[in-house]
Amino acid sequence: MSGFVRAREGALVDDSGPLLLRGVGLGNWLVPEGYMWGLGPLFQSPRQIEGLVASVLGWHEAQEFWRRWRASYVTEVDLDVLVTAGLDHVRLPMNWRLLMSVDGTVLPDGFETIDLLLERCRSRGLRVVLDLHAAPGGQTGTNIDDSLGLPELFLDDHWKMLTVQLWRTIAERYANEEAVLAYDLLNEPLPHQWADAFGADLIPLYAEITAAIRAVDRHHLLMYEGTRWATDFADFTAPLDPNSALQFHKYWSRPDDASLTDHLAAASRLGMPLYMGETGENTLDWLASATALYERAGISWCFWPHKKVQNPAGVFSIPAPRDWEVLTEYQGEQVTPAWKARAAAALWELLESVPSNPRAANQELLDALMRRTVRLPVGAYVDHSPGVTISWPDAFDYDQGTGMSDPMDAVAHVPAGGWIDYQVPSSTVEPTVSVHSGEVGVATQATTSGWSRLRVRAVTDAALRGVVLDDPEPE
Repeated sequence: MSGFVRAREGALVDDSGPLLLRGVGLGNWLVPEGYMWGLGPLFQSPRQIEGLVASVLGWHEAQEFWRRWRASYVTEVDLDVLVTAGLDHVRLPMNWRLLMSVDGTVLPDGFETIDLLLERCRSRGLRVVLDLHAAPGGQTGTNIDDSLGLPELFLDDHWKMLTVQLWRTIAERYANEEAVLAYDLLNEPLPHQWADAFGADLIPLYAEITAAIRAVDRHHLLMYEGTRWATDFADFTAPLDPNSALQFHKYWSRPDDASLTDHLAAASRLGMPLYMGETGENTLDWLASATALYERAGISWCFWPHKKVQNPAGVFSIPAPRDWEVLTEYQGEQVTPAWKARAAAALWELLESVPSNPRAANQELLDALMRRTVRLPVGAYVDHSPGVTISWPDAFDYDQGTGMSDPMDAVAHVPAGGWIDYQVPSSTVEPTVSVHSGEVGVATQATTSGWSRLRVRAVTDAALRGVVLDDPEPE
């Protein structure tokens, strides 16, 4: 960590030079989401989950539950695991209700939680993207922004004023904090159903927030997300600030070069860097292919999310408590005292499992993100000769009948004399190419510290399925 992260000539840099950042989003901590708990459709937003917890525990006990949740969900153990894996930043989703009241009063407890995270990250060389995931009134009208079903941020001037005021308060507090990587002004504003109706209002709101931040903070990088789940930048006609970046999100789509075409074109048109702020919820092969895709394009990235309940698609999986199904299967029907007792016991037991055990980290997932995995899918290449094409499968979502560890049915077609390169750990012994057809040769050349370049050259027209890496036997 060397100085503030900033935009320069369409790239992210700090005092040490150009940056390629790799991070993890701390979802479910300050903005709980029902799918990360395994809850039913009535309990998906933070306020719905809070209501469920309060109905089970009572108001006072519920306050203690959330105090302990926020104190133990992200600990030094979590951050140490990320650093050891080679990651360099986290993205913190924030809920405005923890930071400011409806009348604009600052809530110290919420800011103290952020302060503690920054202190722990700073001491480890980690940076933090401050992400307003749930803005006053709601910027998406869905559960993820804790709204009441409408993007009221764009319907009520009070919520706009409060959002601007909140960002000025955040910027005043952290103006000189180098551990803050960027201010991510609004998460996924105006999804498809609202983008056409209110898309014209987004840029003026961004401009107002930008002016409020710059009145007190000239240092920090600002990130602007597009509409339609942070995929559409058509409304951006010029940079709002010289020290800013575009943030896009990518899920459940081909991890190929064509999928970045529109984002790269927008960044080039505006002269702004790109940052990939959320990616994940998919198979290990997809993740390895996706992070390789971003890095080939020089795009910093952030995996989503860090931790969920009984779900392997995160850095950690929280073990489900006994009787957890009394909550996950609950659909709002009338309950009995016996049900409440079982549900309360499950919630308190959940708290005991929330702190991470470093031995329980999902090493397979971390290795896939960093391409240190024992199986590299064909899409996780770093370069190839002209004429190489990849055939991708139609489905990518591991929830649709595919396990996280199942191989991706993608094939690289390499013409005779052509080649495709992979980056592999230097400790790898005799990489094996999974050849669907044809004949290939393999050569390995050392590159940067700890890494080698593996070149697969086609002797005849060849079709490849991937590369298997065999680690050396421990001494």
